[in-house]
Amino acid sequence: MKSLLYLISCTIFLMACGNPGYEPRYFSGESEHFQGEIELELKPTTEATFETAHVELTYSGEGEYKGSIRIETIEGYGIPSTSSGASPNEEGVYMKEYGNYGVEGAYENGGNFGIEIHWRDGGEEHSESIYFEEMDDS
Repeated sequence: MKSLLYLISCTIFLMACGNPGYEPRYFSGESEHFQGEIELELKPTTEATFETAHVELTYSGEGEYKGSIRIETIEGYGIPSTSSGASPNEEGVYMKEYGNYGVEGAYENGGNFGIEIHWRDGGEEHSESIYFEEMDDS
């Protein structure tokens, strides 16, 4: 019985030590036609993807826009410049995920994470930038 209690105690202790309890961080930003939010998920640096930024963008301009967009990350503070397309899901939300981009490091060094959004509407090219600010916990 003593051995069983010892084994259970050790297991609980190891489980508590093995979970660093990283809390996600949240950021938001907006431009004239888009609103965006980021959930920044942090894990121990021993994992292959230790930082994941889940970006959600919603069209907030006049009317409705359900077309595809091109998203470019704005280079700076260690964040690389990349470009890729995105289409909205059924709720009209554009989703993008960035792994190990250095988002947390950019904010720790006084910078921020920014994206530029490009889209065509009514035969016209449009482009806007969003810079994300950390949301308060309150």
